[in-house]
Amino acid sequence: IQEESCGKCTPCREGTRIMLNILERICQGKGKMEDLDTLEELSRQIKQTSLCALGQTAPNPIEATLRYFREEYVEHIRDKKCRAGVCAELVYSPCSNECPASVNVPGYLAYTKEGNFQKALEIHLKNNPFPAVCGRVCPHQCEAKCRRNDLDSAVSIRSVKRFMADSIDDYLKCFPEKQNSNGMKVAVIGSGPSGLSNAYFLTILGYEVTVFESEAKAGGMLTYAIPSYRLPKNIVEKEIQALSLYGVKIETNIKIGKDITIDELRKQGFKAFYAAVGAGDSMMPPIEGVDGNNRVMSGLDFLYKINNNENISIGQEVVVIGGGNTAIDAARTAKRMGADVTIVYRRTREEMPAEIEEIKEAENEGIKIQLLQNIKSVKSNSNNKLVVEFVNMRLGEFDKSGRRRPVEIETSSFVKEVSLLILAIGQKPSLDGLFDKELVTLNRDSTICCASHKGETMSEDIFAGGDVVTGPSTVVGAIGQAQGAAEAIDKYLSGGQEEYPWNIMDPIEVEFDPEEEPVKYERAKNILIPAEERNSFAEVERTWNSVTACKESERCLRCEFKKKEEGL
Repeated sequence: IQEESCGKCTPCREGTRIMLNILERICQGKGKMEDLDTLEELSRQIKQTSLCALGQTAPNPIEATLRYFREEYVEHIRDKKCRAGVCAELVYSPCSNECPASVNVPGYLAYTKEGNFQKALEIHLKNNPFPAVCGRVCPHQCEAKCRRNDLDSAVSIRSVKRFMADSIDDYLKCFPEKQNSNGMKVAVIGSGPSGLSNAYFLTILGYEVTVFESEAKAGGMLTYAIPSYRLPKNIVEKEIQALSLYGVKIETNIKIGKDITIDELRKQGFKAFYAAVGAGDSMMPPIEGVDGNNRVMSGLDFLYKINNNENISIGQEVVVIGGGNTAIDAARTAKRMGADVTIVYRRTREEMPAEIEEIKEAENEGIKIQLLQNIKSVKSNSNNKLVVEFVNMRLGEFDKSGRRRPVEIETSSFVKEVSLLILAIGQKPSLDGLFDKELVTLNRDSTICCASHKGETMSEDIFAGGDVVTGPSTVVGAIGQAQGAAEAIDKYLSGGQEEYPWNIMDPIEVEFDPEEEPVKYERAKNILIPAEERNSFAEVERTWNSVTACKESERCLRCEFKKKEEGL
């Protein structure tokens, strides 16, 4: 614009220059919230007073992005974070920037390469207390941003994390030092990954935290939903036990709202509350024959019963409806119980929300996937089986999610006899008397409405995070929300800190020469049990040995190194 502007009118030449300076300041993390109002006012004035089309249209991109992507501007100013990872001053490394928990990935890779696994774990635990869990179930979106992709393929970050966590039994020597106790009590409701992580971060800050769990065991979905072949229960127990030893108090078999109320906890001295009860209520379709049928189960109920060691009969022909991770987990679980399993999904494979590798492994295990089909009705027959009516679908117009809406093809229905129908078509939170209506506001999908990503609700002492706010999401996403909520709770109770421990990227004291050519090792392959041997709930993937993990860590390009040299 500056080069094209003729300079005959001040608004175009000078106004756009001022806008550019403000934008550059925001991209450097030096912006102020009032800059957004200034940009909007400048945009309006420049468009109204410029004498040609150049000046009249120049502010359009700023106007449009402020209107539709304002939250990203706010993140740059408030959180010093660039979601897209393109503002160099705000990005430590592409992988860490993509991680919802902002884990220092180059740090733990560098120390793993050196064989210093304890230091690597220390680096990770600053931001995420579940390295062994995430080393197994994290969707590892960080790898999509790995710059090693430009050379050959991404560093296998998740597999290195898994090795690092499995190599050390005693986490206590690796946890960060706690700040002095401030004597204030905080209650966390729900012991899933978000609840336990929030308790962990608040414990670091010196709070006395008690986690209340309605089930007999802590862990939430980690314990009761994810199958053991993906996440062995001893791994979950190991990391929860470490948190208990660190100082997180966990009370099980206590349902808030039933066994004790928020007001009663306030009287006991609890100053703030973090609601992290997840999204454990299954959504069921309004289809004839579903309600009250004991041969029809939700995906979550099915997985809960299996993980809780309940004996259930599933028969030989199992059909799972849905295309998400819960559907895949339910199908692979039923397969291990000896059933012939078919997944039915109403859209195409490209639109299945489940992780690609999970879909692939399901097929490797002999599970059939029928696409562009859906159920229409369910009836029971005299053989104690179900007669399920299916219908073929086609993709119609785009819906609100940006996907094409499945439309039923007339006269295409057919029936199939099945022994068990598992419905895994979605989940939502179930607050079930947790709060009085005046304490929090709910969205239409039953999630808790929060003022920001840090979980503030309409009640000043109640915060929320994880799936109860976002709907079904990831473990690492829930951990990231727990971080933000811990900061918000600390600000509410103690005025906040200038910088929180998990936001500080410590220097990596590992020698690195950026002039050296990157090592030419190929990405190490994961070790999987052959599909034909997967007849039990034994873990499918195996942990690497130290040689493989160290060699894979050496593939890291140390993208943070330049930032270190610049003193950032």
